[in-house]
Amino acid sequence: MPRIARFVARLNAEPASNICYFGDTEAEIMAWMTGGECAPEVGLYTTDGGPDDRITGFMGLEYDVAVGRVWLHGPLLELGEDVEWEATADALMAAALALTPAGFSEVKALVGYRRAR
Repeated sequence: MPRIARFVARLNAEPASNICYFGDTEAEIMAWMTGGECAPEVGLYTTDGGPDDRITGFMGLEYDVAVGRVWLHGPLLELGEDVEWEATADALMAAALALTPAGFSEVKALVGYRRAR
């Protein structure tokens, strides 16, 4: 999880991609990921598959059984020019929804991107 916290903190430092629900510092993000508000799965991440297995994306996942609501935070993506942003974002969202237990009636996606694509 520390690698993910570093990745999220670095991308969250950019106003164009900030998702305030995670927090700003690595410590705040680690607290979010290990706190009681998160789903046990916390979130999903992608890597470039290279020798360093560099993280390229993250989608946070939170749900509340009592109110029947799921929150998807993200995605935060750092991709090469040859990678389609939308396809990667869609794959992360689909994977996050697949991890969500049945019976939820509402899904909210909380994003912070203002970049032109």
